[in-house]
Amino acid sequence: MADEKKNKIAKRKGQLIEVSGRDRSLTGWSFDLFEDHLLKHNTAGGFCDVSCASRTFFGRDTEANRAKVRRRLTDARRKMIDRGRFLYVSPEVGGHRRALRFKVFNGKTEEEIQGAHEQLEAMRNRGLVSAERYRAAQRILEERAGLLPGFVPEASGAPAGG
Repeated sequence: MADEKKNKIAKRKGQLIEVSGRDRSLTGWSFDLFEDHLLKHNTAGGFCDVSCASRTFFGRDTEANRAKVRRRLTDARRKMIDRGRFLYVSPEVGGHRRALRFKVFNGKTEEEIQGAHEQLEAMRNRGLVSAERYRAAQRILEERAGLLPGFVPEASGAPAGG
């Protein structure tokens, strides 16, 4: 009897609920919930900022909670690549270039495409992605960037002329 109860508890998945028009996590941070939240933002037209994620997963928008979100972004990027998506992060201009907002990469603008390629190169240079994940991420970016006519990613090795 106790084993049955233990199994039910272990299988329970966190969920996002809507309170006053905003998502809230009942269980704190979970990558699956983070991905669900980002996909909702993508269908609504765009970015999720660090403050929104802070409120969603930790209940309040404080500097400490924003730092918790930022610390989890590298791991989230790796997991997104494993699931066939790329987490595009828009950093602040100047300063420490901390993450301000992020979204699931869709390659709709040249600026976003170029920024995603730069982020992937930076991840590789810092040793944050394996060679296998790097190649998978390149495929994701090139597949999505193919939607933009005339764009040839630098990392692909394709000639710039065509």
